[in-house]
Amino acid sequence: MKSKDSEGWSSVFRLARLAGLLLLLGLLVVTFYPKAIEYNELQARKADLQAKLEREQEELRSLREKQVLLQTRADFAERVAREEFGYAKPGERVVRFIQPQQQRLPTTAR
Repeated sequence: MKSKDSEGWSSVFRLARLAGLLLLLGLLVVTFYPKAIEYNELQARKADLQAKLEREQEELRSLREKQVLLQTRADFAERVAREEFGYAKPGERVVRFIQPQQQRLPTTAR
């Protein structure tokens, strides 16, 4: 039979081990939790930058295609000059249709 004194110390040792494990767990959380948050933020930023890069690459591809067309096809260059810059051949009259802006109703002061 164990004495009450040895049972008391056994309980103290178990409690000390549990406290040590909890302390170690707390230390690990305090050490690695901020790094985990930073990692998640960096992953989100990486995804945003990757999406931006893909948009920019698509725009670059489109501009390069337009550049090739401008250099190789006179009809395309003429169409761009007319549509984007309002150029016309001598003697031609350019007519532009402007969409009216929506009229805003005046607000009354309260």
